[in-house]
Amino acid sequence: MNNKCKIYIASESEWDEWNNFNSMFGNIFQSKEFAIAYKESGMKVNLVLIRENQTNKIIGGCYYMIPLPKLNKFFNQLRIVSGPIILNNDPAIIKLFLNKITEIAKREKVITIPLRTEFIVDKQIFNNNNFTVSENPPTMSYVNNLGLPKEDLWKKISKTQKKKIKRAKKNNLFIKQVESIEDLKTFNHLYQNFAASVRGWVPIPYDLFLAIHNNFKQNAKFLIVMKKGNKENKNNKNNKENKNNKNNKNNIKDKDIPLAAGLFLLFNKKIIYLANGSDIKYKDYHANSVLIWYMMEYGHLHNYDNLDIYGVFPKPSNDFEKGMNFFKSQFGGDLIEKFMYTNKTISPKKLFIFQKIISPIVLPIYKRIKK
Repeated sequence: MNNKCKIYIASESEWDEWNNFNSMFGNIFQSKEFAIAYKESGMKVNLVLIRENQTNKIIGGCYYMIPLPKLNKFFNQLRIVSGPIILNNDPAIIKLFLNKITEIAKREKVITIPLRTEFIVDKQIFNNNNFTVSENPPTMSYVNNLGLPKEDLWKKISKTQKKKIKRAKKNNLFIKQVESIEDLKTFNHLYQNFAASVRGWVPIPYDLFLAIHNNFKQNAKFLIVMKKGNKENKNNKNNKENKNNKNNKNNIKDKDIPLAAGLFLLFNKKIIYLANGSDIKYKDYHANSVLIWYMMEYGHLHNYDNLDIYGVFPKPSNDFEKGMNFFKSQFGGDLIEKFMYTNKTISPKKLFIFQKIISPIVLPIYKRIKK
């Protein structure tokens, strides 16, 4: 506490007041709904509030979460996603907040504090408080202005992607919105299989997808791109030909086939493309291209301001990162710097044990046993 403000862990009775503040100045990751989703997925969640002493008004804060796995509970992290939110980015208050969150982390006995922020861009403040700013995480986004006329949105897409989208429509692809748990499991299967194929990618767990699906309703769109099966298109000449063709592309049979999945979050007239996955066996159907164009059309029709395709690496270090960057650049968005990733080590000894023994040796054995 100082003359300007007080910083403390809030009670859950204050979450609604924070949600009103966040709806004006924050983002979906710092919403009450997301906090509840994190909690229901098995994480410990608390809200740190910053109140002005004189007026008692909220001037900043954020949720933090701590995963509670059975195996590595002694090698845990205190995570902050897209926070803290601090009005006017007052350096003195930022410093007080970083001191407070460090104090909380020590009390929680975590080993590190990974913090991703999109509001505070002064790296020196973090460096001065022993937070290390990551050099090459996916800090950038391609942001599409959905307020443009639809024909202009289409014009800005690359020729290659236009051809792929047109070709995909001819192949009887359609978008299915996830409604049932069975649909969600199909979505998760596509996502997890794709994530497993990417080295170093830490996937979003199914429990969190389930909690988002249960809590967000209209503000989260879980979408699956499907290929219509031949039985449903018997009268279509192309399908009839395909049915008789033993070399049918990728052996798609009679039932509808899930090709790709995408999760889009809707908040304050903005759409965020949070997660995606696809079945590489069907990559020639260009389902991911269809998915992005579908949400561009949806956002334009429903008066959203922009579509944020984030997860762009400023300095791609491998073919996967280069490929992802190139793909995301093909839809006419403006490239902007969105995030800053930082981390603070609380317990160097525990971190060393986790990196050298727990992560490379113990966790793989544990996962095999659990299977």
